[in-house]
Amino acid sequence: MRLRSKAVFAGWLTSASGPERTLTEKRLGLTGGDMSASRLANLALVLAVTGWLLAFYGVMSQLGDPAPTVPHAVIESQRHVSLTVLLVGVMCLLGSLWLSGCSFVEARKRSLLAAALIAVPAIAVVANLY
Repeated sequence: MRLRSKAVFAGWLTSASGPERTLTEKRLGLTGGDMSASRLANLALVLAVTGWLLAFYGVMSQLGDPAPTVPHAVIESQRHVSLTVLLVGVMCLLGSLWLSGCSFVEARKRSLLAAALIAVPAIAVVANLY
């Protein structure tokens, strides 16, 4: 009887410290530990496209003059929203580059595609500035 209680106690300790999956891992279908390189490369592709869309919206929403009847507080609020969306887009692009680098060894094609989705438009934008 005493051995059984120790085994139950030991099982309680191990389940509380980590072998069971968290709710996030269950929802995402992860088996624990690191994500696979394939998933990282896919996430890098999604973040690259999302980042460019957010950055585009953040820049384009600042173009044009507001109507003279719009209060100054509304204009400032819209400017803050646009800047936030732009910064989130840039962070998505940087995160995509980081994930692309992490997954390069095992998922080279998708990793290079994600890096190209970021580098080629960025070079085109910088080239048009000069």
